[in-house]
Amino acid sequence: MTQRANNNGAISENRSTICKYGLYYLQGMPPLPVGPKKAATRLAIVLGKPTFNLVADVAWIYSPVTGEIIGNLDAAAEFAPTS
Repeated sequence: MTQRANNNGAISENRSTICKYGLYYLQGMPPLPVGPKKAATRLAIVLGKPTFNLVADVAWIYSPVTGEIIGNLDAAAEFAPTS
């Protein structure tokens, strides 16, 4: 999810003037697979280390500073038994 693509969808590890789009800019974010926000796709961008934010209505939290992407759920939600 952190690679780059150009207008034709060619993928690169590095950002450049040609490969300037995030892959999910072109394709959309995948649904969150687990937790209370399962199937949500909304993305929040933070300018530091991403941390869980259960108040926000987002599935994913991304930091362009660190390059990290996390699912927006806490450990209890992530590992809670499902029925």
